[in-house]
Amino acid sequence: MTRSSAFICVHLWLFSGLVAPSVAQTTRPASPEVVPWVECFPTASKWTNPVVQGNALWARDAAIRRCMVTVDVLHPEHLQPFVAAAPRGLSIIPSLKLTNLWADWEKGGTSYRHNDPEAWQQIADGVRAAQRICGGYTVGIECEKQMEPVFKGLCQVNYAQLRESLKPMPRDLEYWWWPGIFWPPDQATRCERWMLGIESSLGGHVRWIDWLKSGWRLHPDLPQNEIDARYRLLLGASQLAPIPIYYGDPSLGVRPQMTVAGWSADQFRAAIKSSTADIVLIYPGHAGYVPFSRIWSGESYESVTATRPVDDRALTEREK
Repeated sequence: MTRSSAFICVHLWLFSGLVAPSVAQTTRPASPEVVPWVECFPTASKWTNPVVQGNALWARDAAIRRCMVTVDVLHPEHLQPFVAAAPRGLSIIPSLKLTNLWADWEKGGTSYRHNDPEAWQQIADGVRAAQRICGGYTVGIECEKQMEPVFKGLCQVNYAQLRESLKPMPRDLEYWWWPGIFWPPDQATRCERWMLGIESSLGGHVRWIDWLKSGWRLHPDLPQNEIDARYRLLLGASQLAPIPIYYGDPSLGVRPQMTVAGWSADQFRAAIKSSTADIVLIYPGHAGYVPFSRIWSGESYESVTATRPVDDRALTEREK
């Protein structure tokens, strides 16, 4: 059985015969396109300015023509400063964090809106607004924390209702979607169910972001066969190829288990060039966005790390 036929069979079983249209194949370029990605919450100047500065620094590399910036889905207008300040030739890919899917869950509440038509209408409105501000035909989606109660089995999703709720989502875009695959295996199974639920409605428009094949380990002791199993989950949950993500250096302010300490720009470029993907994301974290872009532009690791930025792990959830 081919991958495409297996994919369709899974959909026939889970989603009552709904099959998405086929997608044209494209030729992969010699080297992947590099897209830096950063999140910015809230958008007070002390959080906005480093992103604006970082975007300008990344744009010094003529090969980087797009940066992705994540804001709250309820406030897509927060993208405007980044678009206005972008250097000529640099586009901003809008990315939206689905904060309205979990309501008061983090504060100990029990409400959630994962298959709520009103919530998804708000998300669709945010997507359209973000596209109007930024242009282009790509929108990032980030909902890792919002999906935690689903993956942990603390709440149930009605997938028939989810398909109906997703109908307002624009179909003329490509979504770069952060899936948030969780462990242990029962959580990965629930994650797969959720991803297939999204794909069953938005088939041919979703590319999952892949943190499994880009050279770092969230769980260093996880056996390779488990890594491979999770990767197959990503491949099976979309008709489109996943997009690998590479993380910045821990001394630049991002979580240390997500990267290789002290990598030079040349080492990152070599790792990325060896990728078979057409696009790769670089995620240095908010605190590392400017320092890492300086390293990428050719400054020495020692000069950049001489002044250590604030570690974004120290920020409170309110500040984020």
